[in-house]
Amino acid sequence: MAFMSLFQQSTRTLMRHSNYCLISIMFANLCLALQAGSPGLLTGIVVGSSLLYLPLSLLNLWWQWQQHKARTDELNAQFRARLAATKQKPLGNPHCIYSARSLHIRCAVHPYGPCEGCLDFEPRS
Repeated sequence: MAFMSLFQQSTRTLMRHSNYCLISIMFANLCLALQAGSPGLLTGIVVGSSLLYLPLSLLNLWWQWQQHKARTDELNAQFRARLAATKQKPLGNPHCIYSARSLHIRCAVHPYGPCEGCLDFEPRS
């Protein structure tokens, strides 16, 4: 468990640094466009920052995907639990051929019941 929290902390730190890499790439490209500063130094900044930014942005994308999957799994579990809690037994005798197997009506012959002593009862085969 401690390894996982350490991994999460370092991942968050790296994601923050990826924003700094992106800012330095944009700044160096702006300086190159305006021809301000040494082209060799600015090109080195762009290349170095790009080499750092790509893996960090991929790590950030992977981390967001993991968070999305965890949220989706949690919502699915909540939905299944709610569905299981609200599941009710259908009305009527489920062994009768005329049973509607519904929560609202009992059967096609006598929709409002009762099922006990019904003359139209036929067992389901």
